[in-house]
Amino acid sequence: MRSWAIRNHDSFPDSAKVANRDINSLDQDVQGTVAQLIADAKADGITLTIAETARGQDRQAYLYGQGRGNNPGNVVTWTLDSDHAGRRALDLWSASEDKGGPGQAGWDWIQRNAPSYGFKVLGDQDQGHISLANRLPRKT
Repeated sequence: MRSWAIRNHDSFPDSAKVANRDINSLDQDVQGTVAQLIADAKADGITLTIAETARGQDRQAYLYGQGRGNNPGNVVTWTLDSDHAGRRALDLWSASEDKGGPGQAGWDWIQRNAPSYGFKVLGDQDQGHISLANRLPRKT
């Protein structure tokens, strides 16, 4: 059994150190739904970009170790069991500027609107993370 305890970042393969931003690595129903969400945000003057999509267990363990043990950086996740592994979750980045600071309008837009597309949001815990928990009904 492989251990996913906090490991030194130097022990991970290079592939675990790079974010996957490819929308095509998500489940097909998530791809279309998030593409529509991003387009609708743009129509509202909000620029959202994909920061990370699907990730494997090595990548999740790498991120979990960040800011813990002897690893540099800030803590960026609280779990080793992420919806990213199931290809149903992604992280969005908001570059929209407003009086609340860089990205605040985008974070607010995500929290307010993503649930109407079927996405779960995590609020202040992780403002850019969204996941589509249930498969959408197939159109016939």
